[in-house]
Amino acid sequence: MLQYKPDYEQAKRRIDAWWNGEILDRAVTFLQYPRPDSECIREPVSNHATLRERWMDVEYQSRLALCRAANWVHAGDQIPLLTPNLGPASFAAVLGCEMGFAENTTWVHPMLDEWDEEALAGIALDASNEYYRTLVALHGRLAEMGEGKFLVGVTPQLGGGDTLAAIRGQEALCFDLIERPEAVKPWVEHFARLQCQWYDVLYGAATRGGRTPTGGWLGMIGDGKCYIPQSDFSALVSPGMYREILRPGVAIETAHMDRSIYHLDGLQALNHLDAVLELPDVHAVQWGPPPQHWDWHEWVGVYQRIQKAGKAFIVYVPARDLPELFPHLRPEGAWLYVGAVKDRDEAQSVLGLVERWGK
Repeated sequence: MLQYKPDYEQAKRRIDAWWNGEILDRAVTFLQYPRPDSECIREPVSNHATLRERWMDVEYQSRLALCRAANWVHAGDQIPLLTPNLGPASFAAVLGCEMGFAENTTWVHPMLDEWDEEALAGIALDASNEYYRTLVALHGRLAEMGEGKFLVGVTPQLGGGDTLAAIRGQEALCFDLIERPEAVKPWVEHFARLQCQWYDVLYGAATRGGRTPTGGWLGMIGDGKCYIPQSDFSALVSPGMYREILRPGVAIETAHMDRSIYHLDGLQALNHLDAVLELPDVHAVQWGPPPQHWDWHEWVGVYQRIQKAGKAFIVYVPARDLPELFPHLRPEGAWLYVGAVKDRDEAQSVLGLVERWGK
């Protein structure tokens, strides 16, 4: 049992079944609603002189994250999982890129103006790097704070292709793929292997050496190494180029993990769905359409393709749409992320609907 999830063991059994494309008693259902103000922890106040100081303050960021676990009721199968975050490109910063900071996001500046094999070969994990030290400290501090209360996920990771694009610059890498594709591929794979090494460092800190399940920014957990591979740069390349140059890096990353959910982001990346579904170590797919196309009705065919391939999947659906969704899909392997739930009564109503799905 976890303090912020008293029914954790039952939810975990449903999640274990989901990873195998099965159901225990109903489909996995994530929903949450806010606790009454009287039960909430007050968020820490930022007195930082700069945005950089605020983002890099381990104690402040840890206490801010704690509020996300403490101030919400994690209903259904939703797990209180806190994931440290310096932005999705933080791995490139760990490898030497300089990071920029905004109010709600960060980015990195490319550090290779020219294609330089010698410079690429010199890029490696460096435990003295300030972003390396900050992220390890964040994972360790949250693991300490979460003992018996919540779980800790591994920070969002760029895969091999996305890391190379961050270090080189997306536009420059597009030209590299035209001019020297045979040179790009081994470096995608090299950075994929580096990413696996970095994951292991953070996994050890987040789980205290493998003592607890973990997950990532999507909120799902799993035993062992649980990872969310992605290749957002793939939106800029053809299906053939994805298979030949970018997918081998994804294959390296997923083979290193025990559980993986592929983050397929955007309309152009959807061209690569079949290639993703062919990967044996991808166990589930999260399809992320752009905001203007977020309505699940547009993507029933995508979910059916994923389900037919034997992979688990996520559907983001408002509570009011559940009866309309159910005839299109089977509950096995479905993870319902139900939005717009106000309180306990509505949460119980949603779970009652889900229990009747497929019966």
